[in-house]
Amino acid sequence: MARIKGFFSIFLYFLIISLFFIGCGIEKVERKYRIGIIMPKSGYEKVIEGLKAEVDKSIYKDRIEFIVKDFPTNYEEFKSAVKILQGLDIDLFYTITTPATIAAYEMIKNKPIIFAAVGDPVGVGLAENLKSPKKGITGVTDLSRKLTEKRWEYFIKAFPKMRTILTFFNSQNIYSTLTVQDVENLSEELKIKVKKISVTTTDELRTRLKDIKLKGADGIFIIPDPVVIAVVDDIIAFAKERKIPTCLHEEKFVVDKHATISYGVDLGEVGKYSFLMIEHTLSGGTPENLPIFVPEKISLIINNSWAKGAGYTIPNEILYLADKVI
Repeated sequence: MARIKGFFSIFLYFLIISLFFIGCGIEKVERKYRIGIIMPKSGYEKVIEGLKAEVDKSIYKDRIEFIVKDFPTNYEEFKSAVKILQGLDIDLFYTITTPATIAAYEMIKNKPIIFAAVGDPVGVGLAENLKSPKKGITGVTDLSRKLTEKRWEYFIKAFPKMRTILTFFNSQNIYSTLTVQDVENLSEELKIKVKKISVTTTDELRTRLKDIKLKGADGIFIIPDPVVIAVVDDIIAFAKERKIPTCLHEEKFVVDKHATISYGVDLGEVGKYSFLMIEHTLSGGTPENLPIFVPEKISLIINNSWAKGAGYTIPNEILYLADKVI
């Protein structure tokens, strides 16, 4: 009996020691996270590039799995993307653009949301002010609505003979409807006519580009929206064919797509700064404790080469203000 007791004591001792080391091993195993990304199918790739570059430099490298749903353009498609991700084991939702973020915020109640490239988070109801986002959400704004006035000003000064400007807006996107009203107000002050075209799908926009009534425009001012950006190649081709200038919100459209003017923040920087919020949240923090981040660097890019080829002379006073002239 004593031998049995001795054996049992030794067994118990080694069992406790084994469990201790197993426990230590478990503690050392780094937890992995799944981040569900909801974004438009085109136009915002630089946000993801900026985000992933920061992840690769952090302790979360190899610990984060991105599950990307990048097919949506309109609000209903964004809701479908949210539903798909809700069926998966997602730790955090990352949304790019206003309609993606609103769809997620309306449908997701028990997981944190970090957004990027939302043009006016206060105006669309995602925050009381930039320091006070709603519960469970925060992110990085691209300031797009706030920059509309300056973007418009540069466009008009670069091409002062414009009298009729074409713009497209998505009536299902609250940001888009707010911004098109801003554009109308700005145009009234300068007595410039705005042809505003309401679209809700990419097919509808492509059809409208064939409308002969649009041929009277002197320029095109793009209001950022997933539906519109998905067709931006067609819009720029439409403008080039008629030798009319285009104005957008991000450098890549001038550098890569050969639009005429852009004024806005670097979307790569938006992705970069949003990782700080993801890191905070994955470490146990709550999103709403972080104010919405506002990028400082804003760039004016001008495609003077296209302008000269199309017969325009952009005033030197505007060229001197540009951060980059092509």
